[in-house]
Amino acid sequence: MKHFSWIGWLAAWALGLSPVGRLGAAEVSGTLSADTTWSRGAEYMLLLDPGNPGDEQGKGKRPTRAELFVDHAMNYSLWSREMVGGRMEPRTAPFRPVANDEGHYIPLLIETNRERVSRSGEVFPAQHLDWGRLQYGREPARSSALPGAEASYAYDPHCEWFVNDLRRTIEVAIPWGLLNVGDPSSRSVLDDKDGTREIEVTRTAGIGLLAWATKIPAFRVDSLGPEDAQFEGTIPAAAVQFMGAPGTTQAAVSQEVQVTSPAAGSYVWKEWELPIVSERVKRSAMFVRDAFEGMDARDQRSSTDLDAKSR
Repeated sequence: MKHFSWIGWLAAWALGLSPVGRLGAAEVSGTLSADTTWSRGAEYMLLLDPGNPGDEQGKGKRPTRAELFVDHAMNYSLWSREMVGGRMEPRTAPFRPVANDEGHYIPLLIETNRERVSRSGEVFPAQHLDWGRLQYGREPARSSALPGAEASYAYDPHCEWFVNDLRRTIEVAIPWGLLNVGDPSSRSVLDDKDGTREIEVTRTAGIGLLAWATKIPAFRVDSLGPEDAQFEGTIPAAAVQFMGAPGTTQAAVSQEVQVTSPAAGSYVWKEWELPIVSERVKRSAMFVRDAFEGMDARDQRSSTDLDAKSR
């Protein structure tokens, strides 16, 4: 969980993520001031729009949204797709970071169902999913799923990010797989090598983080983003706030903004051999219990009917 102290309603808040952290300088986003580079390089960009206060359910004119984007030069799934000329096309980029200074990010789209043609000739179009869209919500507090059951945290897979009531704290939960972390227990990330059949991994020293925010509405927090096609020009450096790990510096050189973060300023988690697990009673337990109890009653009635019919 990261805490931020920007005041006012932001048009966009973003977090650059570098799981491998060996790219060198790379442009953060092509829409920012003429050239904005970060020493760590950002393989991913998490873009958030806090929306209007009280409109967290996404039903108003400016809903609360969050979307994860990936560097166009790298891949994230065997079923990844990209919109090209109005059609979804497979991506052939490698499963590893590729050094570049384009600042071009795309949504994480995947194909869940291939196009099919029935025997009668009817065409069933392919189905696609926006993998990088995060759902707003916060996991509920500890409670008992059943009367007499021990209180535990209720897991809700739809709670992926949250803004507190004061609009000063943002909590984000991103699945390991969306960041190409192949094995979190050994801090291994995808780093594929050419000419091999397997997808190799490399042990990372941590994930680099760089946050920036602006009030200028130049971004789209959806599968058509991150840049808003209706916005023209670039965002001046004075209209962007940056925040990184301790030791991060920002310098303006001619028309370029250079942000430098120390390699030691990374998010690092402990490795493990055995996962730490804890049992809990799910809320669906009562429905499973009722179903099995009802099954016993139905079996008894069925047995009685059969006996009666056999006489």
